[in-house]
Amino acid sequence: MGELYDLLSKLRKEKGDDYVNEKYGDIIFGLKYPEFYYHYALYSKEANIKFYEAVVLESKDPEYCYLFAKDIKGADIKAHEAVVLESKSTKYCYLFAKDVEGADIKAHEAVVLESKDLEYCYLFAKNVKEANIKSLEKIVLETKNPEYCCKFAQEIKGTDIKAHEAVVLESKDLEYCYLFAKNVKGANIKAHEAVILESKNLEYCCKFAAEIKGADIEAHEAVVLESKDPEYCYLFAVKVGGYDEDLEKVVLESRSPKYCCLFAINVSGYAKDTSGLEKVVLESKDPEYCCGFACYVSGADIKAHETVVLESKNPEYCYLFARSVKGADIKAHEAVVLESKNPEYCYLFARSVKGADIKAHEAVVLESKNLEYCYLYAKSVKGANIQSLGLVVLESKDPEYCCGFASNIKGLENEFIKELEKNVLESKNPKYCCEFVFNVPQANVEEHAKVVYDGDSYAEKHKMDYFLGKHHRRFK
Repeated sequence: MGELYDLLSKLRKEKGDDYVNEKYGDIIFGLKYPEFYYHYALYSKEANIKFYEAVVLESKDPEYCYLFAKDIKGADIKAHEAVVLESKSTKYCYLFAKDVEGADIKAHEAVVLESKDLEYCYLFAKNVKEANIKSLEKIVLETKNPEYCCKFAQEIKGTDIKAHEAVVLESKDLEYCYLFAKNVKGANIKAHEAVILESKNLEYCCKFAAEIKGADIEAHEAVVLESKDPEYCYLFAVKVGGYDEDLEKVVLESRSPKYCCLFAINVSGYAKDTSGLEKVVLESKDPEYCCGFACYVSGADIKAHETVVLESKNPEYCYLFARSVKGADIKAHEAVVLESKNPEYCYLFARSVKGADIKAHEAVVLESKNLEYCYLYAKSVKGANIQSLGLVVLESKDPEYCCGFASNIKGLENEFIKELEKNVLESKNPKYCCEFVFNVPQANVEEHAKVVYDGDSYAEKHKMDYFLGKHHRRFK
């Protein structure tokens, strides 16, 4: 294919697009690629089917012989089939048998059986009418592959469920024991459960107990409790049983602020007394979980959690606490955020927290000269000084932010927009010149078009052609 693309590219530069479009057929015929002969036969109204077909057959390419036989009316099915069978390609033998009317099912099946390719044995049995299920099934059973035994039993009608189940159980593969029990009607739930329980694998004990009807919940819970793993005790409570004193005890003993916080927030039917879990969270002095506990747990000691968050001097959690917790000391959290000089959280605080000092946060953002947050502040914060923020962007001469500012910030003076436009034009960047003319009504279209057409980007030239045509202008 590289030869074709190189030739077309060369001809476009030397003789232009019109010549290539007119001569395209002659070019590809000279190179004799089966892909293009197939497409000409498919889409050309005056196609010489036999001529194109001869080239495809001569190529011995199983993919295009399959496609030609499937899609082209009047194709020589047997000739294309002979190429596919000779190739011994399990993929195209399967597809030919599935999709081409009049295909020799038995011949294609023989290729698949001989290959012992489990994927195509499975697909052939599943999707090809008149497939010999037993022969294909035998290959899968002989390999003792739990994945395809599970798929066969689940998806193929008339298969030997017990034989496939025996392979899966013997493999002791937790994933396929779980899937077999979950998806195969008539599965021996207890046998698959025994494999899971014996493994003491916490993930699959949780999944089995949560998703398999008739599972022994207490047996799986015993495995989880024995592990003393706070994550899976929490997950078991959430997904399976709801509140359980024994599960809570493991979480408490772990002293994990994360799982104590999550247990208090998410476990359905939870008892009203969360003091034990809250004590662990507070003692950890972790601002993330103190913030989460105060936000989401009814009856939490807001002031105690707030003290931890403020002492951490973490601008992210001070912002989140001020934004999300009713009764929070806004000014105290704001002081931490301002002191951090972090333009991201100053922007977020000013945008999202009622009563924020807009000017103070804006001063931090301006001092940082961070173009992203100067732009966002001007765009999203009510009362922002767009002229001051715009000057930072203008001085940077960054075409992306100059274009974005002119496009999206309301209330800019025309002279200021012209200054931003000057930066975009001087950058000689076709992408932002295109964006400017599409989004800014005052744009100097001719100057931007010069940049675009002098550049190497076909995509931007196409966009500019569209713009000029849509607005009934012509630039030469």
